Amino acid sequence: MNVVQTYLQQLDNRKQQYETEIVEITKSITNYHRVIQPIIEKFILQQLYSLHVKTIYRTKFIYNEYEYQRLQSILNETKLNNDQIQEISHLCHSIYAYQESKQEFTLLVHYMRQSKDLLRVSDTIKDIKLPAHFKIMQNQDIRQQFIELHRTNLDHYQNRMKKSLLNLAKIRMNEKQKLFDDAQTNSQQKQHNLPLCQQFNWIVRDTIQLILSNITESLRTMYQLKTFELLGKISLN
Repeated sequence: MNVVQTYLQQLDNRKQQYETEIVEITKSITNYHRVIQPIIEKFILQQLYSLHVKTIYRTKFIYNEYEYQRLQSILNETKLNNDQIQEISHLCHSIYAYQESKQEFTLLVHYMRQSKDLLRVSDTIKDIKLPAHFKIMQNQDIRQQFIELHRTNLDHYQNRMKKSLLNLAKIRMNEKQKLFDDAQTNSQQKQHNLPLCQQFNWIVRDTIQLILSNITESLRTMYQLKTFELLGKISLN
């Protein structure tokens, strides 16, 4: 903590030094505070917003990783046997796969709400280069009708591809959710069938739930940052 406070103080001292230098430099600039300074401040805020958001989320990554390791150390101290470790590991992998597929589906939904084209079609293709055998048709109305038909069909194709991709992503999400639900149900039934002395104690049960929540939050945070980098906004899901 002392190291951090010392570094923060150094940064604050450097900031004050720069502010003093700026005051001296801008004294001779006409209308600096009324015209130029607001433009500079607006530009800096725009650039710093992206950095600010990314810093917040990278800090969350570090915290989530720390919390995951802390919870794992609690489990390690409970002296679990190999079967119990495998059972917990299976639960963790199952929820990771489910939450990852869920966040991918959510990202796709947000992306498509921005009316983004899934397929990048060059302007050359959109404007369409007419084949040689078509160029013999001199009627401009027919040419134009063909081009408009091409563009309409292209738009329809894009929409079909969006729906198909969403359906595939949703199917995968549902499959992964079922696998996780089954894994959780099987684990609960297995614990219920064991003698009380062989069941997970309350420390292990609570820690498992915290680990599962940690995995969920870690993936949600990761995909929120991906959404921001892709669309410039944060998804709240």
